[in-house]
Amino acid sequence: YSSTYTMTIVVTSAGGTDSQSASATTGAEPPSAPKPSGSAVGRDVTFTWGAPDFKGLSGTMVVSVTGADYNGNCESTSSAAGSCTFQGSYGTQYTMSITVRTLAGSDRERDSVTTGGAPPPPPAAPSAPKPNGSVSGREVTFTWGAADFKGLPGSMDVSVTGAGYDGRCETTSSTAGSCDFRGNYGTRYTMTITVQTAGGSDSERDSVTTGDEPPPPTPPVAPQPTATAVGKTVTFGWGDPDFAGQSGGVMTITVLGDGSAGQCPPTDTDSGGCSFTGAYDTTYTITVTVTTLGGTDTKNETVKTDPEPVVVPTTPPVVTPPVSSDPPTSPVPIP
Repeated sequence: YSSTYTMTIVVTSAGGTDSQSASATTGAEPPSAPKPSGSAVGRDVTFTWGAPDFKGLSGTMVVSVTGADYNGNCESTSSAAGSCTFQGSYGTQYTMSITVRTLAGSDRERDSVTTGGAPPPPPAAPSAPKPNGSVSGREVTFTWGAADFKGLPGSMDVSVTGAGYDGRCETTSSTAGSCDFRGNYGTRYTMTITVQTAGGSDSERDSVTTGDEPPPPTPPVAPQPTATAVGKTVTFGWGDPDFAGQSGGVMTITVLGDGSAGQCPPTDTDSGGCSFTGAYDTTYTITVTVTTLGGTDTKNETVKTDPEPVVVPTTPPVVTPPVSSDPPTSPVPIP
């Protein structure tokens, strides 16, 4: 290309020699288009290409692609190397054509790729664990297992609804667990577990209802104590307390009065009594108190010791000499 060629004709005779020449120059070399290279992964298509060779002339390059659902992402009029990627349809052929033009001519290169024949199956949906609730009175317990994400990254959310719920069961952990709380009487509580992945979501729930509020416990009855005093000796007695079926009841015994400290047991659980020597003319009070979860009852009794007896001093008897029946004798004169 672009070369000069010359033809010369020489004629010779006896009369001499003559020659004539003519020259011609060939045209410029046509351009070279770069060869595109295509690849496909699933339905994702990639094309790459190099720069054109215009053979020293000015020129243009046009990049285009054909195929169903092509989005035009590769179209270009740049004369530089490049690449492009787009998502096509499954089982479809896509062809890239590169056309280069100069004054010396044109050139075209192409490459074709075909996407995968069928879409991959969708990811499996996850499975949420089924919670299990139970109640005892107004005590509520929920347990649950681990989430099944089917091999995908995912999240799990555990929540509970119901009046008086204190929030202690809330968690985003995907492991098995349990929780318990004290709710209101006669109230429904529902635990919901929701699992989410790229494959979808799944929810499971369970509900329980707490029992009715029990009647208040029956208050206890304290025994009526007895009290007697003989002289300054005081005796107290008491019967069995009535705890009204409540466990853990306590009966306390309190005695007030001079000299009574420590004379009677401070607590007891059944009938009993105590006796001690107090002071004369003194009031003593015994108080018996019975306490249970149902309340408190108190009974008391008072007694007063006798007055201190008055001691009368003893007077010796008067001795009267006997009276004689004989006439009195005259005193004998003393010389």
